[in-house]
Order: sequence, then C-alpha cells, then structure tokens
Amino acid sequence: MATTSAGLAWANGYPDGNVMPLDRLVAAVAAIARVIRVPLTVDMEAGYAPDAAGVGDAAGVGDAVARVIDAGGVGSRGVEANGLRPH
Repeated sequence: MATTSAGLAWANGYPDGNVMPLDRLVAAVAAIARVIRVPLTVDMEAGYAPDAAGVGDAAGVGDAVARVIDAGGVGSRGVEANGLRPH
C-alpha cells in the first residue's frame, strides 16, 4: 500500500505541497500501519529536510525517514523538492 501526499495532507486538514508537519505525517502513518497487514510506503513530499539545502543530503532527511519507518512505514519517496517550504 502507498500513501499520497495530497491524500494524507487533505485528510489531516492541510493543503498539499510540503505543508503538513512531520509529527502529523508520522501519526498518520502509525494509524494506517496499525490496521493494515501489507507493507506501507509513504510519500514524504520534499523529504522533510530542515531546509532546502538538506533535501539532497541523506543526513538532511535521515531523521524523518527513520521516524516514518519507526511508525510502520517500510519505505518512502520524496519528489517535491522544487519550491520547498520547510516544515
């Protein structure tokens, strides 16, 4: 199963496009993972780096990815680095 950034954002009261806070994403992933029995991949938008410079740096997104995995995700993807708005 895979999440969409727009679907999760809208379902949690945020517009799509790197606006939903990481804490809220992690909580949503945990809620989904708790009730499914298949692997869950997570669209992490621009990667939740602390700033635009960190998007291309594995260390810049490593903490966010680790939190998503701890919440029950098995993988992630982030493709929206253009126009990054830090969280």
